[in-house]
Amino acid sequence: MDNEKKNNNYINLFHNKDLINGIRINIDSTKGALEAIKEIFSNNKPNYAMGLEYVKVESYTLLISSWREWLITGNLTKIPYDKRDVLKKIFKFHSLPADHVICFQSYNLDEGLLMCRINKKFLNIIIPKIEGTPANTSIIATYT
Repeated sequence: MDNEKKNNNYINLFHNKDLINGIRINIDSTKGALEAIKEIFSNNKPNYAMGLEYVKVESYTLLISSWREWLITGNLTKIPYDKRDVLKKIFKFHSLPADHVICFQSYNLDEGLLMCRINKKFLNIIIPKIEGTPANTSIIATYT
């Protein structure tokens, strides 16, 4: 009997050479980042979605400045105490290195906010309001 080695070479049909550990490594332009965001947000159902009845923000600037504050200090001084736990969970998710999109939509505003992380870079995008949400309910959803 020959002691031949088995050929362990195989083709992995699921391997994506442009995606390593959930990070799109081939993005080198704003257009490429926007295409990746569109792909994540439009083609996938949310990993997590939460409706917050009668919870609103007056401006998404508060969320963006709170994200910066949390990233630098770990605190959320501008957010009411009873809303901090939800936001901390979302911000912990946003600090993960894998590409993702977080969608915020306050029921009193005519637009939504996408907080995105693509190829280790953060992007914030204002989009038109998503129709079909329940009345007086704000939405937070995550997409990967």
